[in-house]
Amino acid sequence: ILKDVLRIYQYNCKKNSKNRII
Repeated sequence: ILKDVLRIYQYNCKKNSKNRII
């Protein structure tokens, strides 16, 4: 479960990073 959460968090972060240009 922990791994799944981490994976989802990373995926979300990546998606956010792509959507957001810093």
